[in-house]
Amino acid sequence: MPLEWLVDASFVVRAERALEQLGGELTEGPALCPLPPSELTEDDWIDVEGGPRHASDATPACISRSDVPLTHPERVVFGEDGITKGDVVAYYAAVADRMLPHLRGRPLTLERFRKTIADGGFYQQGRPEHFPDYVPRIDVVRANGEIGHHPGCDSADALVFLANQGVLTFHGWAAREPDLEHPDRLVLDLDPETEDFAPVRRAAFALRDVLEDRGVHGLPLLTGSRGLHVIVPLDGSSDWEELMAWTKELGAALVKTAPKELTRAFYKSQRRGRLYVDTGRARRGHTAVIPWTVRGRPGAPVATPITWAELENPQVHARSFTLPTALDRPADPWRPTA
Repeated sequence: MPLEWLVDASFVVRAERALEQLGGELTEGPALCPLPPSELTEDDWIDVEGGPRHASDATPACISRSDVPLTHPERVVFGEDGITKGDVVAYYAAVADRMLPHLRGRPLTLERFRKTIADGGFYQQGRPEHFPDYVPRIDVVRANGEIGHHPGCDSADALVFLANQGVLTFHGWAAREPDLEHPDRLVLDLDPETEDFAPVRRAAFALRDVLEDRGVHGLPLLTGSRGLHVIVPLDGSSDWEELMAWTKELGAALVKTAPKELTRAFYKSQRRGRLYVDTGRARRGHTAVIPWTVRGRPGAPVATPITWAELENPQVHARSFTLPTALDRPADPWRPTA
């Protein structure tokens, strides 16, 4: 059954290719797709022989092995680039095998956009009760003793469902279930005052030296915004308080390498143009962008794992890879060590 009337051809090709890799297919199915295709009757399917119908008049396309509904794929999210909601969902279906190892078990904060990125979005920490069972609920004890219910994501179905809900950017804790009190990674954020990426590159290599002097290996992540994260995998033996103490020491050691270029000052008025070494993501409950997530900026940049050798290239910058190009990379360079 042809789908060109429902979504543009480029989306269909990308979605079908992505889902073939996931073992599924792109179908036109009934509203909310309550049944797998094998159990649908002839009356459940859309009849398009009478002529094309716009997506707003049709039942949702389904894009998942368990037929997660896809609604309004034609809606433009990145106005200047013509990138649609369908393109975003297709990207997340295709990148699932790379992204899920970074997502599984982590309490998430979701950055959602109901219209275009120019219209702005909002952050969502709570998991609504109407979410399907395959979107996990992760219970977190807050500082005041109350229980917060965060969404999680541990399957391609959940990733596609959340993308269809308008989630563009996934932010996650540095710890994951079953032990949220012992982080499994440290995120050090190098945040420049300007779009100039050269100071970020210098700071990143200086930080690599600081880490290696302590026998630790870091992994560079282009944030898709302005800066770079250096991710340090942990063995989970330290609690949050111990990690924060060590992180402050790392930050201080890094600033000492170039005090005229780097600062740990939280307030922008105190930075005086220097790059901010943000160690605050080592605190319990703080989040960082998940590798391979899309950012809500023009061009649809992607938070992309890279190698230190790639970072040496002066043409590489925080937004080097985008939704249309990120999957051209052959593999996740962190896969052997992350």
